[in-house]
Amino acid sequence: MRITDLLKQDTAILDLQAQGKEAVIDELIAKLNEGGRLADSQAFREAIMLRESHSTTGLGDGVAIPRCS
Repeated sequence: MRITDLLKQDTAILDLQAQGKEAVIDELIAKLNEGGRLADSQAFREAIMLRESHSTTGLGDGVAIPRCS
């Protein structure tokens, strides 16, 4: 899967409501799931959180690219 497969208008959130890392990740996962991009949102969340436990995917200035693998 390529990041361009996920970055589509129907899965973009321009007014993110969540605050805090886990809440933000949950909101993003919910949006991807609503857009039909995830086969198993819980497994996806677990993989994302495992990756985050190794090191942050934050780039700075409020920008991050949460991912697994």
